[in-house]
Amino acid sequence: MTASASSTLHSERRSRWRWLLILGIVLIILGISGITIASILELTSVLVFGPLLLVSSLMQFLTAFFTEKGRERLLHYAAAVVEMVLGFLIMVNPPEKLGQLIVLVAVFLIIIGVMRLASSLVARTQSRAWAIFAGVIALVLGGALLIGGSTGAKVGFIAVCIALDFACHGISWSAAALMEHRPV
Repeated sequence: MTASASSTLHSERRSRWRWLLILGIVLIILGISGITIASILELTSVLVFGPLLLVSSLMQFLTAFFTEKGRERLLHYAAAVVEMVLGFLIMVNPPEKLGQLIVLVAVFLIIIGVMRLASSLVARTQSRAWAIFAGVIALVLGGALLIGGSTGAKVGFIAVCIALDFACHGISWSAAALMEHRPV
């Protein structure tokens, strides 16, 4: 790699780290708020996650638009669309039965986990391990929802799973931003 190509890559990474850090912090805040809301409001808190998913989706779109290129941008947009669809589904037509909501959120977490793992394979960055971490956590949470205990115990657990996913994803993006901000 030539010195000018290395310098260009370094300047691109230094300029995008702020967007990644903002995304990470917003997701951590959404996750912490979700955990707090879940413990206070139980079933109603699940309905609050629709708007939280829409905010997360908007941040994903903005981050992809301003910072990503190529396949990474496409995967970011795909993840944002998945979050947006789930957010709208929860807001417009809340599942009437808890079982429907459990399946919906579990499938969402599994799909988003697979997408994060795919994204980590496409991106050849230092923060790849954090993206893998966020993907694995989403898969584990989705699987836990599918095979978990009684539906009564799952009411709060659904909200906690979404909130934990937000927080882990936020930690992943914050770590990526800080790694890119570091001097080479």
